[in-house]
Amino acid sequence: MTKQLLEPKMDIVFQALFKKGNENITKALISEIIGRKIKNIDLDKNKNLLREYAKDKMGVLDLIAILDDGMICNIEMQVAEYQNIDKRLLYYYSKIYSHQMLIGDKYDALNKTISIAILNYNLKQLKDIEYGHTIWHIREDKTNNKILTNQLEIHIIEIPKIKRMIEMGKQDALMDWMMFLDNPNDEEVSQIVKTNKEIEEAMRKLEEISADEELMRLVNLRQKAILDENQLKYEANVLGREEGRKRGLKEGRKEGRKEGRKEGRKEEKIEIIKKALQNNIDLKTIMIITELSEAQIMDIKKSIE
Repeated sequence: MTKQLLEPKMDIVFQALFKKGNENITKALISEIIGRKIKNIDLDKNKNLLREYAKDKMGVLDLIAILDDGMICNIEMQVAEYQNIDKRLLYYYSKIYSHQMLIGDKYDALNKTISIAILNYNLKQLKDIEYGHTIWHIREDKTNNKILTNQLEIHIIEIPKIKRMIEMGKQDALMDWMMFLDNPNDEEVSQIVKTNKEIEEAMRKLEEISADEELMRLVNLRQKAILDENQLKYEANVLGREEGRKRGLKEGRKEGRKEGRKEGRKEEKIEIIKKALQNNIDLKTIMIITELSEAQIMDIKKSIE
């Protein structure tokens, strides 16, 4: 029986697939998203966004690539639905863009930065837009088509909308890549592989990493974390409604949801860290799974020892 392939849309799998050594398929994917041919790509850049101050949030991206002429491209793959993804995109963009400069550098040394978010859900802010790939710049309000600068470019890809477009009979190379990321086990993807050599190569690489037992354990932990978080969101909402009814106050619902989510996420991440340590998973990988800093993980480790 053929072994089921891991889903590339899982962030851990995405990072393992589009990494240094796999420049050809990474270059092909980014080329289809940004709409231009890429000749060279460098995947050496550290994915950890450096913190300027001790209390800065540590961000870990799925992929950062240096393209032709020094252009920077970052990709974030999101399976679970998070609040404020728009703010998160701008935060990551600003970090990457600003960290190009050193003291004494001139502003003309800054290179264009492209942020890409591939979402496994529909973004509420874009509910009135039917197509699944939107591109954003800074535009003037009245003229609408006048762009202030080409230094900022944000791509948002919503996989459910892409799938709906395919069902309506539309097809292009970008959609083929999204189908591969969504479900490489699908029969239609096996047909795409026959006509797209880069996706065929990506399929071979995916088959290799799908046989990695350590990666499989990490994926299982990540899937459990997502399921647990979804359940916690549901329970937090229920808790908020119950608290609100008891107090008869609107504030009760707000505080109930807030406290339920906060406590639930804390317990969930403690459990993930416990299991990860038991399986001798390295600290960097635990940081990726939990989205916590090294100091936060070490504090939790001390509390459970």
